[in-house]
Amino acid sequence: MLIWVEIMMLFQNIAKRIASLLSVFFVLLGGNVSLYATTIDPSVSLDGIPGAGSPSFSFEASSSSSSLASWFTNYTYIEPAGPGYILASQNSGNFSYQATQGGPTYEGEGFLSVSVAILGGDVVSGSFDLGGSIPGLGLSSTLLASGEIITGEAEGSIIGLQTDDIVCNAAIETCLDSESIYLFGGSDIPDFEDIDGTNGWITQSGSITTVPIPPAILMFLSGLAALLILKRKLSASS
Repeated sequence: MLIWVEIMMLFQNIAKRIASLLSVFFVLLGGNVSLYATTIDPSVSLDGIPGAGSPSFSFEASSSSSSLASWFTNYTYIEPAGPGYILASQNSGNFSYQATQGGPTYEGEGFLSVSVAILGGDVVSGSFDLGGSIPGLGLSSTLLASGEIITGEAEGSIIGLQTDDIVCNAAIETCLDSESIYLFGGSDIPDFEDIDGTNGWITQSGSITTVPIPPAILMFLSGLAALLILKRKLSASS
């Protein structure tokens, strides 16, 4: 798996170099490149998909209207494949990792790769890999999280995917339950139910991937909350 992460990081660097060269090429020709900006909503939710939360990883697509880099490193596309469709998404570059809401945010660099099979308007299978480096946690070119994708929904410019059987790096969390990936497109995304007949579709995109807090930590937090409530009651009675 470490070799796969290193290959993806190498691809990311090559893509950035190609994008930079093409940007210069278009400027020299006097061309006008128009890209959509994407906005990440850390509290987004779609029906049937767990809402975004924390711990989470957020990749922002480029907000520059004169840069081609995001078309090579941050995109989502849908294309016909056999009797159904394949949805694929790639985010590469800088990301933010937030361990808890309101807690510290760590900056990192890496990639998120998503692949989903759609048949008859439904997600039938899929998987994701998230890898990279977080210097603040002492992590370098390693797998951060991976798992299966079991269902999904599309609404407006947002795709929501429910993840399951998540495995995380020990420095992040020990993931045991299901959570979500939200992809934010620069243009409206075809509804999965109405996708039949689509020849192909692509947009620049950003993403937020939420991984679950282990049950042991949830029990600890619940117990801590109960103790605080008991302490307040005892203080009030005395």
